[in-house]
Amino acid sequence: MMREMINKIKRGEEINKTPPTAKFIWHACIDCGKERWVRFIVKVKVPMSLRCGSCAHKLIQQEIRDGIRAKPLMTPEKHQHLRRSKLGDKNPHYGKRGAETASWRGGRRVSDGYIRVWVHPDDFFYPMADTNDSVAEHRLVMARHLGRCLLPWEMVHHKNGKRNDNKIENLELITDRRYHMIDANTKAYIKRLEKRIEKLEARHGIKEV
Repeated sequence: MMREMINKIKRGEEINKTPPTAKFIWHACIDCGKERWVRFIVKVKVPMSLRCGSCAHKLIQQEIRDGIRAKPLMTPEKHQHLRRSKLGDKNPHYGKRGAETASWRGGRRVSDGYIRVWVHPDDFFYPMADTNDSVAEHRLVMARHLGRCLLPWEMVHHKNGKRNDNKIENLELITDRRYHMIDANTKAYIKRLEKRIEKLEARHGIKEV
């Protein structure tokens, strides 16, 4: 079926390709025979690429080994120039972070029941941030209360067991992980028992006195 489509030309909007007004041709790679949609150059009536991405990469590497093509020298300055040339002019939000970006949603999200908040790189507590520039809110609240960044082995415990209740009155700084694990496991076990009791009462029609 696909073989019958060789050299068929369609618009981008018909095959869910961008730009939608451009033309694409169903073409087979001249090396491996892989068939795919390729941008069609109307003026010269040829596909934009005769080879698939994998075969084109192999050809370039072979030409470099044979000395036909010079090996590109990637310096930090060139790498930065390429990033800016690809993104800077096309993306008005290049280099912007946090509230300056178009995807800003307030800087708060929930992860495994905990609230995480975005912090600016210039913030005093930024060293506590992860690779996404976010910090667990309960740790940030405690750090601001103490006026310093928390150490990696310091843990902030929720007294009432609610991970999203980050009022300072509900938080406790502990340095012994064993206490935190015992407390967390005990509370989780009690919750499981409470749910099981509720199910049994509902099944047997028992009402709480």
